[in-house]
Amino acid sequence: MPKSNPFNPPQWVQSGCRVLVVGYYGYGNFGDEWLRLIAIRWLTQQGIGSIACLWPTTAYIDGIQYVNRWSIGAIIRLIWACDGIVYAGGSVFQDRTSRRSVWYYAAILYLAKWLNRPVWLWGHGLGSLKLSSRWLLTQVAPRQLMVDCRDAESYQLAMQVWPNAACVHSHDLSILDKSQVPIRPDTLMPMVLGLSVRTGYPPAVLTWCQNQGKLKVLQTQEPLKFESDSVHNLNTYLRNNNYHTETILDWVSIREDLANVQGIVSMRYHVLVVAHQLGIRCMGVSADPKIQSFCMEHGYPWVSDIDVSCAKLEAAWRTQ
Repeated sequence: MPKSNPFNPPQWVQSGCRVLVVGYYGYGNFGDEWLRLIAIRWLTQQGIGSIACLWPTTAYIDGIQYVNRWSIGAIIRLIWACDGIVYAGGSVFQDRTSRRSVWYYAAILYLAKWLNRPVWLWGHGLGSLKLSSRWLLTQVAPRQLMVDCRDAESYQLAMQVWPNAACVHSHDLSILDKSQVPIRPDTLMPMVLGLSVRTGYPPAVLTWCQNQGKLKVLQTQEPLKFESDSVHNLNTYLRNNNYHTETILDWVSIREDLANVQGIVSMRYHVLVVAHQLGIRCMGVSADPKIQSFCMEHGYPWVSDIDVSCAKLEAAWRTQ
């Protein structure tokens, strides 16, 4: 399936317009914060007149208005004042981890429909969705809805949920912040693995990784502690609120710190994206469809985190 140009926005996104950026921002999750910064930089480069963004609290930083995501009145006023809404990256329309996510972001879609504002789901991942969530999203779809999907599965689901929307298969927003020089790990050196996991990860994942050799932990949000290992918080590589740099992610520093890593095992989508851009061998461990989809698209091994074992991880790693 051919992919669309990721720089091809809907017609209403133009110089001078006012945009509300929506996503799961402000909670220290590396992937979401990376996409937020990428989106704001790109919108700024297009000459957007005013950018507001949902946030846990109210703030005003470097010309960007951050609005309390829990203030219904403030959100209604923002939608009324803006020319359109951009859901910038991520996968907020899913009920695998929480149904509250679907209901919250569906409510914003409904407000856009009520106030007749266009919506662009840009570089989005969709699903998984239960039948009740699909029905809800069908009901709240605004009149002008463009759904720009980052993977084929999301594209197929979007066409089912929103048959009247303009749906395209595009890219993840991280393509706008690419590393130009991949890492070439020294395979003659002792094995060093990078590991990124979620809270409640299966113990077999850590055990298998430690059995391979030295371990570097790539932390994305949760303060997970591995006393004997090197821990790298990926959020420290983000150039926060600096939209005039060539890249948002400090690729030079991250290449230096991961130069001896020969493989990355991750339960996090955007850690796999970083590994892929750096040319590091990787393996996804999750039952999340977006992890499976990414690994299948790029030819990486994938193991479900349900009933995972060291033997299954070893078998998957050896197939690459």
